[in-house]
Amino acid sequence: MENSKIKILAVDDNPDNLTSLKALIRDAFPGALVFTALNGKDGIALAQTENPDVILLDIVMPGMDGFDVCRQLKSDKLLGEIPVIFVTAIREDKTSRIRALEAGGEAFLAKPIDETELTAQIRAMVKIKSANSEKHAEKERLSALIEEKTRALLATNMATLNLLEDLHKENEARKKSEEALRKSEEKYRTIFENVQDVFYQTDLEGMVIEISPSIVYFSEFNRDEIIGFPVSNLYVDMKDREILLSAIQHKGELRDYEIKLRTKTGAIKYVSINARLIYDSRNMPNHIDGALRDITDRKNAEKQIQLLSRAIEQSPVTIMITDKDGNIEYANPKFTEVTGYTLDEIRGMNPKLLQSGEQTKEFYKTLWETILSGNNWHGEFHNKKKNGESYWEDALISSMVNQEGVISHFIGVKMDITEKRKMMSDLTVAKEKAEESDRLKSAFLANMSHEIRTPMNGILGFAGLLKEPDLSGEEQQNYIRIIEKSGARMLNIINDIVSISKIESGQMEIHVAEININEQVEYTYTFFRPEAEQKGLKICFNNPLPAKDALIKTDREKLYAILTNLVKNAIKFSDKGVIELGYLVKPAGQAGSAGDATAMVEFYVRDNGIGIPRARQAAIFDRFVQADISDIRAFQGAGLGLSISKAYVEMLGGRIWVESEEKKGAVFFFTIPYNGTLVTETPTQRIPVDFDNEVVNRNLKILVAEDDEASEIYISLTVKIFGKEVIKASNGAEAVEICRTNPDLDLILMDIKMPVMDGYEAVRQIRQFNKEVVIIAQTAYGLTGDREKAIEAGCNDYLAKPIKKADLLRMITRCFKANPIK
Repeated sequence: MENSKIKILAVDDNPDNLTSLKALIRDAFPGALVFTALNGKDGIALAQTENPDVILLDIVMPGMDGFDVCRQLKSDKLLGEIPVIFVTAIREDKTSRIRALEAGGEAFLAKPIDETELTAQIRAMVKIKSANSEKHAEKERLSALIEEKTRALLATNMATLNLLEDLHKENEARKKSEEALRKSEEKYRTIFENVQDVFYQTDLEGMVIEISPSIVYFSEFNRDEIIGFPVSNLYVDMKDREILLSAIQHKGELRDYEIKLRTKTGAIKYVSINARLIYDSRNMPNHIDGALRDITDRKNAEKQIQLLSRAIEQSPVTIMITDKDGNIEYANPKFTEVTGYTLDEIRGMNPKLLQSGEQTKEFYKTLWETILSGNNWHGEFHNKKKNGESYWEDALISSMVNQEGVISHFIGVKMDITEKRKMMSDLTVAKEKAEESDRLKSAFLANMSHEIRTPMNGILGFAGLLKEPDLSGEEQQNYIRIIEKSGARMLNIINDIVSISKIESGQMEIHVAEININEQVEYTYTFFRPEAEQKGLKICFNNPLPAKDALIKTDREKLYAILTNLVKNAIKFSDKGVIELGYLVKPAGQAGSAGDATAMVEFYVRDNGIGIPRARQAAIFDRFVQADISDIRAFQGAGLGLSISKAYVEMLGGRIWVESEEKKGAVFFFTIPYNGTLVTETPTQRIPVDFDNEVVNRNLKILVAEDDEASEIYISLTVKIFGKEVIKASNGAEAVEICRTNPDLDLILMDIKMPVMDGYEAVRQIRQFNKEVVIIAQTAYGLTGDREKAIEAGCNDYLAKPIKKADLLRMITRCFKANPIK
């Protein structure tokens, strides 16, 4: 087809895309007619009026997507021959490609569209349209020809039988009337030469004696090319010759035997053979008379019908045919699979027996008005199966007309979309949850930005002020205190972020050990007492168990983190009153849940602060939620403490909750299993460690293994009061080698994260040849469980960065008291 005659329809809800497509098409096909539509409905209407050669169809459109538009086009008898090219913005979407093919599309292009690929696809589709049109016309011609042939064959068959009977009677009367024989022969000759079927005569061996001129139309051989040769020369399968001769010799005749014959050009045709053994006047077999009927069109039509029948029977969708009144005449096996009704049960019934009653009369009224007008109806049914179970179907219902153009039947093609609708519902819920999560995360990130920038402002700002000349000593100390306070606040934020990240990723581990809960409560009280009193608050604690019964097995660091978070919140959100922390032991079944099968320790932290509105009490433990509570944004903090505490409590086998009234304070409770009844040992008391002048005055030989220059300088300056010599290593492998060559080392300060070899591996290798040297690990990770990993590797103790000078000196003192230098 010439470029000027090509008609192309482009359907896309984006006008810019349509403009771009028109430009590409007109560059490739000058003079081509391009029609555009902004939605599926207008696109279908344009296709009906303009009959384009190719349709370019976007997938994502409002109202009716590209898949629905394609299915509706393909269901139309006239429009179904038009090739459809799907266009999508998703280049590697395999699911969309499969759906496009299922909908009936011929090609699939990804945006941005390559002009060469577009041109090639359009040319290919135009050829397909042309071929489809020719096939459609040929199919119509064949259908008419089959019908004409069938009628002619019926008439010819009757004529043939009558002819053969007349011939037999005439042969019997030949001696009585030569004139009658002559007339009979003329009549036979006329029919013989003009009938469309092929009449032939062979000898008893199958050699052709006579054959009608119609053989040329049947086989493309002339009479002269057939006569005198075996008729079996035309057979495709030589077994047919033996079957035919045997049947005639034993039965005297053969009726409607079907075989395949080969024409002069090698084409295969199906024929039906009727043959009879003819006897002479002595009643001896003389020759064989036969007739060939071309049934190729009928066989091809039967194959098409069989193929169509198998397609319907094996279809993965429900297909139902009703009469014009809606009474069911046929339903395929998929119908039984979906509904539970067999064809025998529903034949003659109306499809309304499937109705669930949840769709209105107006719904069905519109359906009937549509299909009675000859249009296709597409929609969804909420129906009911035989067992009462409801299900959803996507249905396309069309009318079928007879030869007079009058509606005689309706056909419905339906697909069970129950799971699809459930999936879409689940996706909607998931989408809403995801949007809510994104909103909360955005609020959380905004709050985190504020919380990180604020202490950074204090650190950087007052660090700059320290450079000012003529500062008094008091001003310098005040600025330093502000920097330290801002740094501590920054460290708390980082610790919370790291903890919540490990919880979210499932990497948080539990390290169970024997602890004294009295010590934990008292230590928490002692730690926060100065901060509470500085704010004008009173703080107290309650330890009801004696020391010997206060021993349980749990994760010490996580329990301390939970108590710390709750007390910090109590102080933060209180301006007056008393903060009380303590615990009670509740027997099995009384620990806040009827299902508790063991005794529980129920901790509590009570305050007289601002309280929590009831509507928000459940949400405060969720991640990212607190950052979204508008009336507490004035308070410092990342809002992760309660989320972390909830996760820790659940890891330890308990639960956490709050009881509060707005402006009347709050009480936070949490439980962990109480397993201390069998413990008899007295726990080691926590005793503050002071600097030991004897240790300080010793001349220790110290190795500082640290790859960060600033950290190495800080640690070296801090420990120089202990050492006669400080050696430095920048990686783990170097530290191991220095330790080998310096067996008199007294102390190693080992960073965990170093290049070449990390601190854990370095400690393990050192312990293989030096069991005595004191090793203190330090790391900037500061994660829960790092201390246990360091001790397991062979370290004596562990410090998390940033390292405070006093903490490091106390730890060195404690280590050398526990491991005195020999």
